[in-house]
Amino acid sequence: MIYIVRHQEGESFSNCLSLRGMHRVHRMAKVLRSSFDNIPLKCIHTFRPTEYKHLRPVQTATILCTCLNERFSVFAHVSYDGVLRDLSRIADINRYDIVIVWHHGEIMDMANVLCDYYDVSKSLLGFPWPENNYDGCVLIDTESKDACFVSTFFQKKRKKLFFLSCLKLFQ
Repeated sequence: MIYIVRHQEGESFSNCLSLRGMHRVHRMAKVLRSSFDNIPLKCIHTFRPTEYKHLRPVQTATILCTCLNERFSVFAHVSYDGVLRDLSRIADINRYDIVIVWHHGEIMDMANVLCDYYDVSKSLLGFPWPENNYDGCVLIDTESKDACFVSTFFQKKRKKLFFLSCLKLFQ
């Protein structure tokens, strides 16, 4: 399963996470940890800041990695191609969970690139990420070839049940 989440919120006067954003990352880690169903988390990918982007995706990814207390790395990329190149090197993607922390304005583009690569249906992904949604999640199941957007992942209990309930939202 690939989880694409938005970086957490920041301060209006800086390009860094706010205290509230950091607390939300801790909450996200708890939910993700309980959702992995004994499937190992392979890695976290994120967006490397450029001149016009802020540091929040990298901060969200690194804090998430620390909170999960796992032995894996955070990979920062400047494009979708970098993420795709790294994911294509994973021999059996269905054996792992992957988390991607990205800039909200480009999440649906990232999801479309991954859906194209893994031949996953994109019928549920045709809308922009809501500006004020820090709790949403795009789920891409490379095994069942389904993808969906869920407005909040904090209510999730178990990954499969969550994924099935998210599909019902769009039927």
